[in-house]
Amino acid sequence: MNQPVLLTREQQRFVELEPGEQLLWAAPARPRIFTAHSIAIFIVAVFWCGTLLFFLGASSVWQSALAQGDINSLIITSFLLPFIGVGYVLFWFALQESRTHSGVCAVTSHRALLIRRSRGTVILTEWSGEHLSMPDIRPRRGNRGDIILGIRVLRRKNGTRIIADGFHGIDNPEQIATLLRQATPTAPPPPATEPPLPEWPRSTSRATRQNIENLLSPGETIRWIVQRKPRIFNDATGFFFIFGLLWTAGFTALLLTPANRIEGDMPLFVVALFFLIGPLTLSSPWIYWAYARRQYDLLTDRRIIRYNPGWRSPSIQTHSYSAFESARLRIRPDGSGTLDLDYTIAKAGGMTNTFTIDNIPDIRNTCILARQLAAANDSRTPSGETSS
Repeated sequence: MNQPVLLTREQQRFVELEPGEQLLWAAPARPRIFTAHSIAIFIVAVFWCGTLLFFLGASSVWQSALAQGDINSLIITSFLLPFIGVGYVLFWFALQESRTHSGVCAVTSHRALLIRRSRGTVILTEWSGEHLSMPDIRPRRGNRGDIILGIRVLRRKNGTRIIADGFHGIDNPEQIATLLRQATPTAPPPPATEPPLPEWPRSTSRATRQNIENLLSPGETIRWIVQRKPRIFNDATGFFFIFGLLWTAGFTALLLTPANRIEGDMPLFVVALFFLIGPLTLSSPWIYWAYARRQYDLLTDRRIIRYNPGWRSPSIQTHSYSAFESARLRIRPDGSGTLDLDYTIAKAGGMTNTFTIDNIPDIRNTCILARQLAAANDSRTPSGETSS
């Protein structure tokens, strides 16, 4: 085998090898640019945008609407403008598909790592335990292939999607798989002294604290707690914001049309009702932020709990440590970041989902604490979601 490609200083700083852990191999991943899923999205985006742009550019309805000021035709054609933005979002999703598996692959004496950059953060995915003892090798041409370390089965109303996580497009996959089988998973050593109990966030009300404490089983102790600090804009809220911006801009132009140029028979109050869809969609990021910031994430010595008082009734999620399969750390330069934990829901036929804790002040120590609690925990309660 070729000599290992050492990680850069920046990558070593984010990985932080544990005491006694050695780096055995590292190399860049070369995933396929297009997969079956991304090709399907790309084809849909081409037909979606092509049809809408052809209609707006070549249709005489739009041209006559601009010339005559027909309010009915203007509403119908302006209604298509936000959906063109949807098409460009589909293009973005198709191109992002391959970036999910790109980065630098590394194998240490204890675990497997995938390191990649994304929008100013470093995403560190790690696998350990049984995932290393049974790697799934998928060969390609030219002595290259993929090593699959985990399968995520995402079931939605519109179908099931299978995501294969691991090392994609690496050289000599058979030899790398041998290194993975030789890895000896070890849990982080327990702290020398019992850590102090965490302090409650300052904005926590007495009623919320009492409700959370009532969720604990006899003898269960909270080891870590944080009140969520969500970002106003993310992939989902950004999409709705752009959609609402285009919608509002189109209908604002309609409402500013002089009344003597409007020849349609649609009442003005109906136009105003359609216009309100835009501002409501524009405000969705702030509505999401106001709800999500009420959420609390807790690590106890037995399980992970998510509690949100909600507007009318509280929402509660509990997960056993034994259900989690892999962890992804999205680390920012200041040491904060987001922790993604992939877990299996036994009651849903093995469906895999992701539990996300975002904007953690000290993400690395939080991840180490979670691994320590998981190693010391003997719970085998199936993971699930409940609400009350």
